[in-house]
Amino acid sequence: MLKKILQSFIGIMLLFVMTTTVAFGNETLPSDWAKDEVDAAITHGLIHESLMEGYRQPIKRYEYVLLALSIVEKTGIDITLESEYAFSDILGHPYEKEILKAYSFKIIDGYGNGLFKPDAYITRQEVASLVYKLINALVLDDDAVIQPGTQYADGIQISSWAKQAVDYCYQKNIMKGVGKDHAGLDIIRPLGTTTLEEAILLMYRLAHENQIVNAPSIGQVTIDENNTDSTVNKVAGETFDLTYFSRYFSIEAATILLELEDSKDVRIVDVSDQSALLSVGEKNTIYLVKDSRGTILELNSQTSIDASLETLYKQLLKAVNGNDFVVERIEAGIQGLRSSGTRFEESIGEAYQVMGNVDDTVDKVYIVKYHEMAR
Repeated sequence: MLKKILQSFIGIMLLFVMTTTVAFGNETLPSDWAKDEVDAAITHGLIHESLMEGYRQPIKRYEYVLLALSIVEKTGIDITLESEYAFSDILGHPYEKEILKAYSFKIIDGYGNGLFKPDAYITRQEVASLVYKLINALVLDDDAVIQPGTQYADGIQISSWAKQAVDYCYQKNIMKGVGKDHAGLDIIRPLGTTTLEEAILLMYRLAHENQIVNAPSIGQVTIDENNTDSTVNKVAGETFDLTYFSRYFSIEAATILLELEDSKDVRIVDVSDQSALLSVGEKNTIYLVKDSRGTILELNSQTSIDASLETLYKQLLKAVNGNDFVVERIEAGIQGLRSSGTRFEESIGEAYQVMGNVDDTVDKVYIVKYHEMAR
């Protein structure tokens, strides 16, 4: 008898463990109704790596910041950090810098008294207000017209300060109802807590509506078919779309790469949304990158800086900078470097640095670098 009771007890416990494990596993995945759009957001790089689980859990304020900055990043906009101190309760937070960037771009606010409350949850009307603030900061919809008289089943619960934002997000199909009442009106649940997957869907719909993702392609380039460099990200013969590249740098920079497709002397060795590596002739390279340091355009030559190499470098420099004085300083520096090996280094204002030298520790290598500091 005791043996049967023990067997039954063990069976029940195993069933409980299995059920709990499945339930917990499901909690880390997006809901069925959200999965397609969450997957699309991941594909387009709109979800920070730290937000790849717990989709059904309430989103925290700092997590919203990470989602919003992903949208800003996709537009190619650089955010100038206006202050290193804004809120007393984010000091030492893992994402303190990101919160300060979002505050500098005016897409978040605090609660007063120097508090941001990074780990606080966000209601649905609050997230609508934040999304509306993001749209205005990105100037995505200058001619936005909000139709008056939109009715919701629980519209009386929407705060006056959030009504315009909720109406806009609802009318633009960014925010949807969570159900309908007996009269067929959508239930907004404005005071309900926003889940991570709900916030992701809002962001993806915003990005999709404004062609931040799914934008018409400006063209593709092909990685050099003879490329054997194992250190680069792309493989020989692979094609790459330059739409986001053009946003991080400029349409002009992307156009230059497109025109190089037919060049016999210049080969595209590697390219990403934020970088390009070109091989020019036999022993020359030009490397363009935008990262946490800022924008860098570097030329390396193991022969000499001939006219065609200098021309291509200056074309790219003008495409990413557009400042004639900077181009002129680089041009004068290259002339001195080429004719007499004269090293140059110069800061131009607080934003730019240009330099050039000859490194002859192993082989004679001419190096020219432009650096626009991150702001």
